[in-house]
This record gives sequence, structure tokens and C-alpha cells, in this order.
Amino acid sequence: MLCLDYEVSDDAKEWVFHLTDKAVFRDGSPLTAKAVEYSLRRTLRFRKPRSNALLPIMTEESVKAVDDYTVKMTLADPYPPLPRVLDQPIMNPKVVKDHEKAGDEGAEWLIEHEAGSGPFVIKRWEPGTLYEFEAVPDYWGGWPGKGHLSGFIWRIIRESSGRRIALLPGEVNIADTIAVDDIPLVEEAEGYHVEEHPGFLTGYIKMNNQREPTSDVNFRKFVAYAFVYEGLVTYLGGHGPLLTGCLPDGVPYHDPNVQPIYRHDPDKAREYLDKTPWKDGGIELDYVYVTGLEFEEQIGLILLEQLAKFNIKVNLVAKVWPDMVAMSTKPDTGGT
Repeated sequence: MLCLDYEVSDDAKEWVFHLTDKAVFRDGSPLTAKAVEYSLRRTLRFRKPRSNALLPIMTEESVKAVDDYTVKMTLADPYPPLPRVLDQPIMNPKVVKDHEKAGDEGAEWLIEHEAGSGPFVIKRWEPGTLYEFEAVPDYWGGWPGKGHLSGFIWRIIRESSGRRIALLPGEVNIADTIAVDDIPLVEEAEGYHVEEHPGFLTGYIKMNNQREPTSDVNFRKFVAYAFVYEGLVTYLGGHGPLLTGCLPDGVPYHDPNVQPIYRHDPDKAREYLDKTPWKDGGIELDYVYVTGLEFEEQIGLILLEQLAKFNIKVNLVAKVWPDMVAMSTKPDTGGT
């Protein structure tokens, strides 16, 4: 673990992280606060998808190395769940800069190489299909017990049925994001067990606020009140509770009394839709979701059913994640 502990101010704007002095990069050089400062500033500078969670709350100057193993972050706004979004790659600044081309800070080289310090290195990769990892024998963090995996292969199987079909005959050893309907089938199979690990991930719908109709705040509120949240919980078989407050239960500073909390309310949905130019409907929305994630498809199906009551058509568009990211680089191509 790179960070040993941290302190945070009462207003959740100033954070001080204390790093281990044992971490080293592949070349044996120490992983210091300067490397963390460089890596996070680089992420913010590039303004790529990995920076999405950071850009609203900090700038490059927000991250500063106080000494060799202390990093201070000063946020523009309070953000209690900051540690959750700091799952950012920390890279060896020297290695990255040594492979810089035309000011790209090693971006081209990093497509097929790595400059990290973790327990595994990538031995083989077929982007979007397969990644093979090999263990680092002398990993600085040590290995638990008497042994460890020599490596593993991570396969991308987009359809949930495909994950189940690969798992049950033993083609793969572990599968994640099992569909709700498949959980009993896996549990009933001899030699298999489903583990549930509750997380802090909040399900939400991203809306394009640069293009009509979702650029209209009243239209966005209409969608929020039209959605049947309880229907999604029912679909999930109770595996996901409704959000209370603006942070999930279990996250520091969670307050269930913070408002507004949207719930299904057709009357309020009508009230806000009537404040828009589309009070009579007659429009279409594209709901874009990740191929193979059935809970995301279910969200779209709920929207399709509920918005149809207001004469609004919802088109469900399945895309692989890289294509979704590419669409969202421009406001005129980003869907709802």
C-alpha cells in the first residue's frame, strides 16, 4: 500500500497523505512524493478520461510534494470521498521523460509499456480483448504466505451470458459483474460460489448539458423525477440500496438528510417538463450504455417506458466503452 495514512481538514478541502518509504519503481529508484506530484499533475494536464473525477475539484497546483514522502492536496471545493478517486497511475517520471516524443510526456511509449511499481507487469496485451500479467518476483510490497500467483490472464467478455458460459465449464477461474439472473445458476453449480462485496459506487445517468434537450436544467429535473428508482432496485434483487444524501452510506461525511433526493414522482416530472419547450414531447433521446452491462441496459429500459408516457422516445444504443469515450469528446456527439 503506497499511502500509509492521511489527515483531512474539517472542511474536507486540505488533505495530507503520508507515503511508505519502501516503494520502488522497476529500476529500483524510490517512489517519492515528487513522483506522485508529477503523475497527478500530468493526469490533470492531459485532461483525458482518468482526469474526469479530479478536474472539477483541483488544478495542477493543488498537488504538492511537502517532503520525500508527504503529499498535500488543496482542493477548490470540499470533496470528502477524495481517496476513492485517487486510484490514479503513479509513474516513474524519469522513465516517462526519457521516452518523450514531441512533448507528449511519454504518452505514445506508454501505449505498449509501463513505468509503474506494482506487483505485476503486463506481459501481453490485446487492447479491449485480453491482458496477460506476470508477477514481479522481488515486489517491494512482498508477497503473502508461502507463495503467490506467477501471473494471470484478464479476458474481456462483454456479454454477461458469455461470462457465465466461460465460468461454469472452467474455461475461466473467476468472473465478475455476474448478471443478477445468473447468480443462482452459479451458486447451484458444484464447486462454485458467488461472493458479494458491497461497494461505494453510485449508479447515475450522465446527461449532455451542452446539447438540447438535456442542456435545459428543467428537462434534466423532469428525467430525474420520471425515473423509477425502486424498479431498478427490484431488478437488482435488492443488491443495491437507494441512495440517501449525496454520498453513499459508508463514505465519510455521509449525511442522509442532505437534499434534494430524487424519487419517482410523475406529478413533479410533469411540472418540470411543462417549464421546457418540449412539454408536449415529440422528441427522441439516445441512451448510450456499455455493451454487456445488463444493469445499465435496464436503466435504459426504465427510461424508455417512463418517458414514453410523456410522448418522448428513448433509443437504447449499446457501445463498447472506448467508443462511448470517443463520442463524449465532443458535445455534439455525446449522447444522454
